[in-house]
Amino acid sequence: MVAGPTPYRTNEASFTIEAQFTDESVNVFTGQAPDFENTSLVITRVRPDSPDVQAYADEQMAIFRGTFPDYHLLKSANTQAGGVECREHAFKWRSQRGTLYQWQLYMPIGGIIVVATFSALNQVTDRHRATIQAFVQSLKLE
Repeated sequence: MVAGPTPYRTNEASFTIEAQFTDESVNVFTGQAPDFENTSLVITRVRPDSPDVQAYADEQMAIFRGTFPDYHLLKSANTQAGGVECREHAFKWRSQRGTLYQWQLYMPIGGIIVVATFSALNQVTDRHRATIQAFVQSLKLE
């Protein structure tokens, strides 16, 4: 049985769409302040074959290790966010523009995994770390 219309909201609009549609969007937030130049936060949704968030996240790190030049894992841990057990990774690698520092949080929600990726070019500052921490503390997973 398919449920009826579902309300949906973005920054620009709100609307109702039939429940058989699935949100497959990617949300991209870019830093605009001077101390956030060359930063971004990207939210993606994936439907892996297995719902095991740790296995999926670790598989992604193995892919990155074999793909990204000068890849170096900085942190890998299970953590709580939004009331669920998540997987957290931090790593750096050499991009064409410089050293890219990335932090990822893998969050299982229903049958999908939502991945938040914060990226900073050439350095991660205390203000960046505080922004990541505030993001994690504000999460409400539905």
